[in-house]
Amino acid sequence: TPALKLLPAGLAGGRGEGEKEEKEKKEKGGEGVEKEGEAERGDFFAAWGGISSVGLGLPILWTEGTARDAGFSIEDVVRWCCRNTARQVGLERSKGDLGVGFDADIVVFDDEETFVVEHSTMLFRNKCSPYENKTLKGVVKETWLRGQRIFSREDGFAEKSGPSGKLLLEPRKTRVWGDAVEETWSR
Repeated sequence: TPALKLLPAGLAGGRGEGEKEEKEKKEKGGEGVEKEGEAERGDFFAAWGGISSVGLGLPILWTEGTARDAGFSIEDVVRWCCRNTARQVGLERSKGDLGVGFDADIVVFDDEETFVVEHSTMLFRNKCSPYENKTLKGVVKETWLRGQRIFSREDGFAEKSGPSGKLLLEPRKTRVWGDAVEETWSR
């Protein structure tokens, strides 16, 4: 197991020995106790490493889908991962499709090329994956965000300054239908 941050005590890289004593110090208000950090507060946007393997989602889906169903197509992927996802979170007017007024978020995907998941092919900070040493089918060649190319397999990321996306949080509305309560994104 690689030395990872925030693993449970007893696993490689975990907080391990001394954790119980530190917890007791905090409970008693003892000296030398560090201020609560980002991880302890549960701040999603400050979390280290993100979600392991999320950057492999498209090749994983394509590998498994084509292996299990001869009729599986890129249209299935677009429906599941783009259109339906945008509709589910109330962004179907700007995301999830190609057309006038949409954000032009696009990937150029080679559905025939294969690669082995290794540290060098993981394009995320947390260089561990349950798919390590597995061969996946399908390679993202380019990524376009709102019509601007931000990544190419040949050149890497256009800017190394961090995320360049736009935060898309909208307030939620609550609708009551008889005894049922439904939460929806306001539009």
